[in-house]
Amino acid sequence: MCIILSRRCWLLIVLLGCNAVSEAASSRPYWLDISGTPEARKFRLRKRGTGKIIWMRTLGKGASIQWSANGRAVALFYKRDTRRADGLFDMLRRNHVLVWRAGHKLRTRTIGLDYDGVMGSTWSPDNQRLLFRVGGSGDGTLNLGALLCLDARNTSLHRIPGSTRYFKWANSRKVIYWTARSVQYKDYSGYMMNKTPNVWFAPK
Repeated sequence: MCIILSRRCWLLIVLLGCNAVSEAASSRPYWLDISGTPEARKFRLRKRGTGKIIWMRTLGKGASIQWSANGRAVALFYKRDTRRADGLFDMLRRNHVLVWRAGHKLRTRTIGLDYDGVMGSTWSPDNQRLLFRVGGSGDGTLNLGALLCLDARNTSLHRIPGSTRYFKWANSRKVIYWTARSVQYKDYSGYMMNKTPNVWFAPK
């Protein structure tokens, strides 16, 4: 049997589908209750089932969320303008990351790089480290960006050598990522991704 739906019905289905995968409707053991304005989002971490608030923070603009695979760790990247002694904005202190793991304290870290947004992030399998890429430079350079590793246990931050677009965890300490090399043709200069990946090990 074929059923023809109107445009309004399809829109309703899409809206319902979006709501079905919202924070409150996910199957994680914790979820984020989000309210406020785009310039000042209020985040409440709640325990599923009881609704108990674990922590609450109001963060700056551009906040993005990365959950771990098992839903027991979460990172929030956000911006908060900080002025220097001369009154100008400190561009190296406007990007921050907040990390939380079940059973551990909430921690924050200033990243110390000026960039527009996080271009991908992922938790290690043991939820102890967060890998993320920032500062993608556009199509002309294959959207390469700096790759950083944050240790959620003590908020130490490590910059991994080179610039990359693709990266992944091989295990809880081993990172595999691909860099690019500069190429020059008659009427074109740019970058080409290397086929052989690089390997980096996070400190213990």
